[in-house]
Amino acid sequence: MARINQWAQLLKASTGSHKLGKKSNDVKEGHYLLLDTAMGSENSGDHVIMDACGCIADQIFGGELPHVATHYYSKELEMYPEHVKLLCGTNILYTHMADQQQWALAKRLGNNRNVVLFGVGMSDIGVDDAIDAYTKKFYKTLLSDEFFHSVRDEMTKKRLNSIGMENVLNTACPTMWSLTPSKQLEISSKRSKNVVTSITDYCFDLERDRKMLELLSSEYEKVTIWIQGSHDVDWCLDQIVNLKHFNVIGPNIEELNRVIETEEFDYVGRVSMRASAV
Repeated sequence: MARINQWAQLLKASTGSHKLGKKSNDVKEGHYLLLDTAMGSENSGDHVIMDACGCIADQIFGGELPHVATHYYSKELEMYPEHVKLLCGTNILYTHMADQQQWALAKRLGNNRNVVLFGVGMSDIGVDDAIDAYTKKFYKTLLSDEFFHSVRDEMTKKRLNSIGMENVLNTACPTMWSLTPSKQLEISSKRSKNVVTSITDYCFDLERDRKMLELLSSEYEKVTIWIQGSHDVDWCLDQIVNLKHFNVIGPNIEELNRVIETEEFDYVGRVSMRASAV
């Protein structure tokens, strides 16, 4: 929590009083926006993350900030050259940024500057490769050197450190920031009769996902699968289970919220080594 609070406090301060001691001429004091990684996304997980980022930003700045999409080009990308742009928490960084298709950029290079990472991670695609020269220059040009950046895991932090970016804090994913010690005490330690789980098409593991769903079916009376991605069913679930034996919801947040608000349940998910190393 200390790292999260530190990052939030640094953002809330004006650009003229930042710890890094610099103030560039192209940053307009007190002007911020959210680079929205959910607008245009087919993955409902991005919408969950953006909900968390929006709530946190409201608390930090005392009101709603402008949202500009990252999944597609729009004229709004050209409208805020002097704003600090908070890039919201998804795995949008790559070791080879020339090949990425997630982050739409303004046509004028200068309009892309002053980006601050907000719980962002690095994609698994090419993750073991060294960050190439183009990508290093890309990050050095677009990512602010005045603000501290918030990343969602230690691996992302270390990769950015490796190219000389020391102004990086590992704060975990913004969806976890509300899990304070006091909030965790409110969560029951008793097993529920129901469980909610999810798998997704961009990180599908046929054998492990099948075993997880079989185990949950044997341990719980009701297993609810929340669909996130556009191909979770046809590329993944149809290969490993009979969906008639499960309660399938989604792919929108509203159905997930309905379950959360009306039922007692546990949540079980397949956690990667990267996600657990926060």
